[in-house]
Amino acid sequence: MKFFATVVMVLLLAGTVSAEIVTVAVSKAELRSKPAVGASSVVKTVTINTPLSVQKTQDRYFLVKDFKGNLGWIHETLVNKEQAVVVENDGVNVRKGPGKDHTVVFKAMRGEAFMVLDQSEDWLQISDQQGRTGWIWKSLTWGL
Repeated sequence: MKFFATVVMVLLLAGTVSAEIVTVAVSKAELRSKPAVGASSVVKTVTINTPLSVQKTQDRYFLVKDFKGNLGWIHETLVNKEQAVVVENDGVNVRKGPGKDHTVVFKAMRGEAFMVLDQSEDWLQISDQQGRTGWIWKSLTWGL
Protein backbone atom coordinates (compact mmCIF):
# COMPACT_ATOMS: atom_id res chain seq x y z
CA MET A 1 0.00 0.00 0.00
CA LYS A 2 2.85 2.40 0.82
CA PHE A 3 4.41 1.68 -2.57
CA PHE A 4 1.14 2.52 -4.35
CA ALA A 5 0.79 5.79 -2.40
CA THR A 6 4.39 6.71 -3.25
CA VAL A 7 3.83 6.06 -6.96
CA VAL A 8 0.65 8.16 -6.96
CA MET A 9 2.44 11.00 -5.15
CA VAL A 10 5.33 10.97 -7.65
CA LEU A 11 2.90 11.08 -10.57
CA LEU A 12 0.96 13.96 -9.05
CA LEU A 13 4.14 15.94 -8.39
CA ALA A 14 5.41 15.25 -11.92
CA GLY A 15 2.24 16.85 -13.31
CA THR A 16 2.92 20.09 -11.45
CA VAL A 17 6.33 20.70 -13.03
CA SER A 18 6.13 23.80 -15.21
CA ALA A 19 6.73 23.53 -18.94
CA GLU A 20 9.96 24.74 -20.46
CA ILE A 21 9.79 28.20 -22.03
CA VAL A 22 11.65 28.99 -25.25
CA THR A 23 11.89 32.35 -27.03
CA VAL A 24 11.62 33.11 -30.74
CA ALA A 25 15.14 34.05 -31.90
CA VAL A 26 14.37 35.25 -35.46
CA SER A 27 12.40 38.23 -36.77
CA LYS A 28 9.44 36.03 -37.83
CA ALA A 29 8.78 32.32 -37.40
CA GLU A 30 5.89 30.08 -38.35
CA LEU A 31 4.03 27.79 -35.99
CA ARG A 32 2.99 24.81 -38.10
CA SER A 33 0.24 22.18 -37.88
CA LYS A 34 2.72 19.26 -37.95
CA PRO A 35 6.43 18.81 -37.12
CA ALA A 36 7.47 19.20 -40.77
CA VAL A 37 7.52 21.99 -43.33
CA GLY A 38 6.32 20.17 -46.45
CA ALA A 39 3.37 18.28 -45.01
CA SER A 40 1.98 21.00 -42.77
CA SER A 41 0.23 24.35 -42.84
CA VAL A 42 1.02 27.59 -41.03
CA VAL A 43 -1.06 27.93 -37.86
CA LYS A 44 0.34 31.29 -36.76
CA THR A 45 3.28 33.61 -37.36
CA VAL A 46 5.21 34.76 -34.27
CA THR A 47 7.81 37.50 -33.94
CA ILE A 48 11.18 37.81 -32.26
CA ASN A 49 11.24 37.68 -28.45
CA THR A 50 7.90 35.86 -28.22
CA PRO A 51 7.98 33.34 -25.35
CA LEU A 52 6.47 29.91 -26.06
CA SER A 53 5.70 27.08 -23.66
CA VAL A 54 7.04 23.71 -24.86
CA GLN A 55 4.37 21.00 -24.61
CA LYS A 56 6.15 18.17 -26.45
CA THR A 57 9.23 17.48 -28.57
CA GLN A 58 9.50 15.38 -31.72
CA ASP A 59 12.63 15.04 -33.83
CA ARG A 60 13.99 18.62 -33.94
CA TYR A 61 10.59 20.28 -33.44
CA PHE A 62 8.80 21.62 -30.37
CA LEU A 63 5.03 21.61 -29.98
CA VAL A 64 4.52 24.98 -28.30
CA LYS A 65 1.70 27.06 -26.83
CA ASP A 66 1.63 30.87 -26.85
CA PHE A 67 0.09 33.16 -24.21
CA LYS A 68 -3.31 32.94 -25.92
CA GLY A 69 -3.27 29.13 -25.90
CA ASN A 70 -2.54 28.69 -29.62
CA LEU A 71 -0.65 25.47 -30.38
CA GLY A 72 1.82 24.82 -33.19
CA TRP A 73 5.12 23.20 -34.08
CA ILE A 74 8.36 25.19 -34.39
CA HIS A 75 11.84 24.03 -35.38
CA GLU A 76 14.44 24.10 -32.59
CA THR A 77 16.79 26.33 -34.63
CA LEU A 78 14.25 29.19 -34.52
CA VAL A 79 14.21 29.51 -30.72
CA ASN A 80 16.61 30.00 -27.82
CA LYS A 81 16.55 29.93 -24.01
CA GLU A 82 16.68 33.72 -23.46
CA GLN A 83 14.14 35.07 -20.97
CA ALA A 84 11.28 36.98 -22.55
CA VAL A 85 7.72 38.00 -21.73
CA VAL A 86 4.62 39.07 -23.58
CA VAL A 87 2.24 41.72 -22.24
CA GLU A 88 -1.21 40.35 -21.37
CA ASN A 89 -3.20 43.63 -21.18
CA ASP A 90 -3.57 46.79 -23.28
CA GLY A 91 -1.97 50.05 -22.21
CA VAL A 92 0.35 48.69 -19.52
CA ASN A 93 2.65 51.29 -17.98
CA VAL A 94 6.35 50.69 -18.50
CA ARG A 95 8.28 52.77 -15.97
CA LYS A 96 11.73 54.29 -15.65
CA GLY A 97 12.48 52.19 -12.57
CA PRO A 98 11.09 49.25 -10.59
CA GLY A 99 8.16 50.77 -8.71
CA LYS A 100 4.95 52.76 -9.11
CA ASP A 101 6.73 55.93 -7.96
CA HIS A 102 8.83 55.99 -11.17
CA THR A 103 7.61 57.90 -14.22
CA VAL A 104 5.98 56.11 -17.15
CA VAL A 105 8.33 55.99 -20.16
CA PHE A 106 5.89 54.27 -22.55
CA LYS A 107 2.80 52.08 -22.65
CA ALA A 108 2.97 48.48 -23.84
CA MET A 109 0.10 46.80 -25.63
CA ARG A 110 -1.34 43.29 -25.35
CA GLY A 111 0.75 40.81 -27.32
CA GLU A 112 3.95 42.89 -27.39
CA ALA A 113 7.03 40.78 -26.67
CA PHE A 114 10.07 41.95 -24.70
CA MET A 115 13.41 40.51 -23.64
CA VAL A 116 13.92 40.42 -19.87
CA LEU A 117 17.11 42.22 -18.84
CA ASP A 118 16.78 42.14 -15.05
CA GLN A 119 14.36 41.52 -12.20
CA SER A 120 13.82 43.39 -8.94
CA GLU A 121 11.28 41.63 -6.73
CA ASP A 122 8.03 41.62 -8.78
CA TRP A 123 9.32 44.06 -11.43
CA LEU A 124 10.98 43.12 -14.72
CA GLN A 125 13.36 45.32 -16.69
CA ILE A 126 12.44 44.80 -20.34
CA SER A 127 13.68 45.82 -23.78
CA ASP A 128 12.28 45.53 -27.30
CA GLN A 129 13.70 45.58 -30.83
CA GLN A 130 13.09 49.34 -31.15
CA GLY A 131 15.41 50.01 -28.20
CA ARG A 132 12.67 50.91 -25.72
CA THR A 133 13.54 49.84 -22.19
CA GLY A 134 11.81 50.14 -18.85
CA TRP A 135 10.28 48.28 -15.93
CA ILE A 136 6.98 46.41 -15.90
CA TRP A 137 5.00 44.71 -13.12
CA LYS A 138 5.63 40.96 -13.61
CA SER A 139 2.00 39.90 -13.06
CA LEU A 140 0.99 41.85 -16.20
CA THR A 141 3.13 39.55 -18.36
CA TRP A 142 3.30 35.92 -19.47
CA GLY A 143 6.43 33.87 -20.09
CA LEU A 144 8.38 33.59 -16.86
